[in-house]
Amino acid sequence: MKPFNVLIALYPQMLATSLTLPFEMLHAGYAFARRHNKEAPKLCLQLMAQTTEPVLAHSGLPFIANVGLDALDKCDLLILPSLWRNPRPVLRKQEHMIQALAKLDPKRCAMIGVGTGNCFLAEAKLLDGHPATTHWHYADQFKRDYPKVELKPEYFIPRPKGSTVLRALMP
Repeated sequence: MKPFNVLIALYPQMLATSLTLPFEMLHAGYAFARRHNKEAPKLCLQLMAQTTEPVLAHSGLPFIANVGLDALDKCDLLILPSLWRNPRPVLRKQEHMIQALAKLDPKRCAMIGVGTGNCFLAEAKLLDGHPATTHWHYADQFKRDYPKVELKPEYFIPRPKGSTVLRALMP
């Protein structure tokens, strides 16, 4: 059975907790799934970056990617961590990642932007015509920068149009 491939993107100034918390939750969910469904696909969780150099979170914690942007070709779920402060300077330095994201098929790969991590999806035009949210402090800037996105800052997690519950590990 094909493994369920999860990528968590790395980039400077990310909030380490918006990377580590999903990592821990996915492992806990996988353990639960395996306990109740021995046929659940293997969880393959990897850190992805556009560089092989250590990437420093805002806190100074270093993270090292074990895959590059080419891993997006086999991605089932992509998580984009939140950024500390203004996301624009980081976005400008992540051009290769944004270009790679723009090529993703949202029907094949589910994508989650945590807070300002949604700016990556918006830059790649993947949120155009869809509801999204971001950190309240950047809501006005987000509206100006991405007018084609249906920003819903009052929601913690907006439900995309026509979405279904992701049932990758538990049919």
